[in-house]
Amino acid sequence: MNDFDSTNSPKIHWMSHTAIFAALVALAFVATGGVFGKTMVEKLITELVMPSGLVWLMLIALTYGLLVSRQRFMGTLALTCLVMLTALGNQYVSNALIQSLEQPFIDQAPVEPGDVDTIVLLGGGTTTNLKGRSQLAFTGDRVAAAARLYHAAVAAGSTQQIVCTGKQVYRSDPADLDPKDETKNCLIALGVAEANISTLNGANTYEEMQFLKEWIDRQAPGHRVGILTSAWHLPRAMRLAEARGILAKPIPGDFRSGYQAPSAGLVVPTAASLFTSTLAMKEYLARLVKR
Repeated sequence: MNDFDSTNSPKIHWMSHTAIFAALVALAFVATGGVFGKTMVEKLITELVMPSGLVWLMLIALTYGLLVSRQRFMGTLALTCLVMLTALGNQYVSNALIQSLEQPFIDQAPVEPGDVDTIVLLGGGTTTNLKGRSQLAFTGDRVAAAARLYHAAVAAGSTQQIVCTGKQVYRSDPADLDPKDETKNCLIALGVAEANISTLNGANTYEEMQFLKEWIDRQAPGHRVGILTSAWHLPRAMRLAEARGILAKPIPGDFRSGYQAPSAGLVVPTAASLFTSTLAMKEYLARLVKR
């Protein structure tokens, strides 16, 4: 007789369990409406029918069913997956993870005109749309930050040079530009003079620092460089720069952490929170492997 023989399996009254589950869900909606109002209930329903919310609900049902039917190994595995999805998809957890990377730069004094001779703007804040036009991507604030610094320098009567980095290794279409060229196009559209922009290659941050070191060695002694990238990515960029012997001022942009207002993301894992957690985990993984 094997473990899956129905004569050895406990008799499960699934209808009663389903009724209990439905009652708990209804109670959750009523409690949410009572505390936060109708709008929050609508947001909660919306998140539940999104892919991450649907997977979360199915994982809850699967975990409950496996544990009730005493399938301990699979039930524990499903529970582990449920806990991971719930935690990493939570807006407060994801915010804490990304803030742990940005913390050193939150209180940093802003860069003033004349503080650096060249701003090295790391690639990754742009994309090429299907019309062949360069546009800002989700980390595009770093590009906007570079443009603001440039215009502040011009207003102060000084000149600001910007070096754009980044090269694609795998290209799906010839019309899809390298990050360095996308960034340059976006900066020009934001009013930065083309004569003040140059470009460097590098398929990732590690390679970008290799090319940057070679570029700095060709500059006059005392040339001051600032590295501008997303605040959550800046610790890795500065670590790799220091490993190459590059002395540079960190310039943060694109802060992802912020004030967290109550929302459905407090309970239901959302794609946005999962994405933020992924960014943070990638940075910590890079630190672990020294890249």
